[in-house]
Amino acid sequence: MKAKITDVAKKANVSISTVSHVLNHTRFVSEETRKKVMDAVEELGYSPDASGRTFRTGKKMMIGLVVPDITNSVFAALIEDVDDVISKQGYNLVISNTRDNLRMEKQALRSLASGVVDGIVIASTAEDFQTIKSQMPDKFPLVFMDRVLPDRNYDSVILDCREATAKMLEEMIGNGFRKIGFLVGLPQISPTYERVSIYQEILNKHGIPEEEQYIRYIDRKNNTYDVASELIEKGCTALIATNTAMTHSVLNCVEDRGLKLGEEIVIGGFVDSDFANRFMHKIPVVYEPMKEMGKLAGEMIVKKIEDKNEKFSVKALLCEYDSNNFYRNQVAKYKVTGNTDTTQTKSML
Repeated sequence: MKAKITDVAKKANVSISTVSHVLNHTRFVSEETRKKVMDAVEELGYSPDASGRTFRTGKKMMIGLVVPDITNSVFAALIEDVDDVISKQGYNLVISNTRDNLRMEKQALRSLASGVVDGIVIASTAEDFQTIKSQMPDKFPLVFMDRVLPDRNYDSVILDCREATAKMLEEMIGNGFRKIGFLVGLPQISPTYERVSIYQEILNKHGIPEEEQYIRYIDRKNNTYDVASELIEKGCTALIATNTAMTHSVLNCVEDRGLKLGEEIVIGGFVDSDFANRFMHKIPVVYEPMKEMGKLAGEMIVKKIEDKNEKFSVKALLCEYDSNNFYRNQVAKYKVTGNTDTTQTKSML
């Protein structure tokens, strides 16, 4: 027999109205009481009538998550991170995969904002906020993940990788590398042009001309593995891959070609710490706090839904660079005992 709200109230030893407030977010309830109610809901398998709740509160208790590539392990993890936060507040997640296609993104936004969900979290491929804003009603709750658009009057959680990227490049160049391949994502999104600008800035600073700068954009037409092979053929002795999926692909390419890390080529990667594997601990990496970004985005969208008049905010999460002592280990490896001459390390430059 289907559990009723009265059963939940009895199980949690609270009033029916308290159960209603917890489930519909219509009044503040202490965390202790909320947990008792939600534990009772789970134990009894209680499922409130969605149509009745929507009529009473005006909410669907659904949040949309729009991502460009659901096959990317990072976005798959973000789905879980956002869902972990919003589910505790009684919301369910509706996922839309746009396949890096702006037309599909617009269509998803129009559909979701037409009455399907209460708010949307998005990793957009658009170049400006107006393109996104025009697809939904005014003041519709919206939070961007890892995107900075020119007109910054919106809520977002961003990753700040500028300093970490600069450190990685400075260390590579300081150990003698000049032909550094740089693999990035879609050219129009902010993480890409931020990282490209740092790459160009650091290489220009060290007098490396444009013709010796190897920037490659990866999309659905350009396979990371093939691009890495092309850069190696062009003589690049160092490659930097600027997201987790790319880093894995570049490492696979190097392994398949039988190249020895640190001897014949150096790889720098950008990774989410949750996906760092045994290879990642042997190469210089920029760690991206993706889990924290997903959680923050979940918290922000719930807050926006609960109070649509709340002022927008941009929260930045700092990325960290870790060389894993890679260069120090490599220099030590090639030193002649009792001699500080490190010219033998040139074989890997």
